[in-house]
Amino acid sequence: MTRSRSGVLSPLLARYVSIVALVVVDSFALSGALGGLDSLYISVAVYHAGSFVFIGAFVLDDSLACGGAFKRNGSFVSTGPFGLRDSFALSGALRKNDHS
Repeated sequence: MTRSRSGVLSPLLARYVSIVALVVVDSFALSGALGGLDSLYISVAVYHAGSFVFIGAFVLDDSLACGGAFKRNGSFVSTGPFGLRDSFALSGALRKNDHS
């Protein structure tokens, strides 16, 4: 997370200075919903101005799948999957959906 100026992180994430959660789980369930075989799960939450504004999940399983939700003023303004296999939704917790 030290290469925020190298273009690896998006400008949106680079604006927030407090990373409050970075959890790496290997082949385990996250919130009782995520699980996989030889997969790496990373959940990221960014805390800014008294509320969580970004919560997302990155899944590596021979292909990269990324899903996230951006929350502003109490409502989600942008959600969607960006990957080949799995997509995710945010409803109090990260959970795996059947669609891709």
